[in-house]
Amino acid sequence: MLNNKIFSSLAVSGILICSTRALQYATLTAEYSKEGPCVGEWDDLTKRLIKDYARDFLTFVLPKAQFVDHLPEEVQSLRRHADGVFLGSMNGQPVIVHIEIQRNNDYTMGKRLVLYNALISMQNDDLPVYSCVIYLRRHGNVVQSPYIQTLPDGQEWRRLYFKSINLGEMLAESLLDVDLPGLWPLAFLTEDGKQPDIVERTITQIVTSLDHDLLGMSYLMAALVFTGQDERETVKRRFAMFEDFLKDTWAYQEILQKGLLLGRQEERQEELQWQRNTLAKLVQLRFPELTALAKKRSELVSDPSEMRALIDKILVTETMKDARKALNEVKKPHKTPTDQASLGDM
Repeated sequence: MLNNKIFSSLAVSGILICSTRALQYATLTAEYSKEGPCVGEWDDLTKRLIKDYARDFLTFVLPKAQFVDHLPEEVQSLRRHADGVFLGSMNGQPVIVHIEIQRNNDYTMGKRLVLYNALISMQNDDLPVYSCVIYLRRHGNVVQSPYIQTLPDGQEWRRLYFKSINLGEMLAESLLDVDLPGLWPLAFLTEDGKQPDIVERTITQIVTSLDHDLLGMSYLMAALVFTGQDERETVKRRFAMFEDFLKDTWAYQEILQKGLLLGRQEERQEELQWQRNTLAKLVQLRFPELTALAKKRSELVSDPSEMRALIDKILVTETMKDARKALNEVKKPHKTPTDQASLGDM
């Protein structure tokens, strides 16, 4: 007898999804990494896509199964979360589909799948679990199925069969030709996903589905995939005409709020840099011997009001001794929740 939690509906978590401001947002976050948008951006988007379109992903991974419900993603013994865990039905019998999304190759993936597979089964009445890894891009050799572990003498003691899907080795039409809309945004990640005709077909197909949330997530996916300046402008223009469909959604409002927060942080940093330059010029003028110290100590200040107070002290200080004392009194700031927040958390 299955326990009740298996059939309970799960509330959709508040993972950030995109809006028509997604391209600008993703562009800003991409500036911080030579590798492109941070892992958190991909993680949030793909998890939300899997959760909102669980039926499509279950069919993609295990075509003979029918979707029944979401299951908790938390692997309790590890206090970690799988990317997607769904209850399905195959030939009238329950089966669990477990999905992991990988942007880069992970040589420990086989071990992870064995562990997740066993623990997910244990916490769900020992139901059979079919695991799948979806690689978002080509990135070296990936672990192949089956994953086999052996004893020191070579005798096999564990074997796990799983599914491995590498989007970078697929053609876009293999996703776009099936009636599984939740997969369509992934077309941008396929081998030919950046070709103009594929981009146009993907966007058109998503628009005609009249699913505004899917359109929004597709916009963010495109923003993460197309990182070149010309590509970025093309995608931006193509999606701009659909702003009216998205501007009243909660997703748009949440992104807008995040954008305002990011803007305030940027303004704060600009003000601090201006103040540091002002302090350096002031010290250079009045106490040139302390220029290096002033530069070093000013880097410790993260609050514009504190920096203004320091500038005022140096402005009225009459001796080098007092100026040195004022600079040495600057302490490392205590990090606030805003300071600690990373772009990947937005």
